[in-house]
Amino acid sequence: MGGLCESQPAPSDIHIPATVIVPGTDCIIPERVRQGLPECPPRVSLPTYGIGKYEVTNEEYLDFVQAGGYQVEEFWSPEGWYYRQKNNWTAPINWPFKHVYRQRQEKMPVAGISWYEAQAYCCWLTYKDPTHVYRLPTELEWLYAATGPDFTAWPWGDEWDPKRCNSCDRLNNSWDPSGEIDGFKPLAPAGSFENGKSRFGCYDMVGNAEEWCLDWYNRHGMSEIDLARKILEDPHDLYKVCRGGSWITVRPENLLPSRRAGTYPFVRRIFFDSTGFRVCYTVGQTLK
Repeated sequence: MGGLCESQPAPSDIHIPATVIVPGTDCIIPERVRQGLPECPPRVSLPTYGIGKYEVTNEEYLDFVQAGGYQVEEFWSPEGWYYRQKNNWTAPINWPFKHVYRQRQEKMPVAGISWYEAQAYCCWLTYKDPTHVYRLPTELEWLYAATGPDFTAWPWGDEWDPKRCNSCDRLNNSWDPSGEIDGFKPLAPAGSFENGKSRFGCYDMVGNAEEWCLDWYNRHGMSEIDLARKILEDPHDLYKVCRGGSWITVRPENLLPSRRAGTYPFVRRIFFDSTGFRVCYTVGQTLK
């Protein structure tokens, strides 16, 4: 089974993230993988979907900021809008200069954003490009795009290779990445590791920016209405899922795509500015 890389045609005024198409399939989920996917059955049907070839970059996210995305309530969930107003979010946490990223960082993954901000970007992108309904990937969509139909340990195969991703290659037990192994200290430009891409052509599924997924870490059996109420009243045991580790992640086992992590959807900074996202959509689903 092969993956077809497609760059979507962009409206002239914005950058549209490049995507790859992952063919729909009935896949058998190995037991070792299901251990990290709560309530996942042994066989799962996946639709044909598009997923970001790269993590969303600063220059792509800047379009959302400059278009007034932080001021338009319709792009936000009710809970996201509540936290945006409460905390006066106007741009990612690490953009210091008039709501724009630092110089020469346009190709870096956007980081230092909450789950709510990532989802609002996807809603805005759908408004700008209604040929797709953009969203965050589900855990299984993300994992399948990262490890392929064989669910290999790493995007490139079953053997760990620190030169294929941007992780914390620290020396002398320091928390400061040295960059001596993978070539980068903090974030790397999206797509820097050609030999680290997945079978479907996705870059940086391990390391660089840790990535938000659509799913709740644990819903506790609650309905959507009960979830929404709890988010506003007492959100402190409700996490959203993150996958893939980041540039500050130490030890290979913490970078495994099959490893499940998570935090509150309103959190913007996790171990420095290390959390970003990539877009996803179901092929054939449009607003038109």
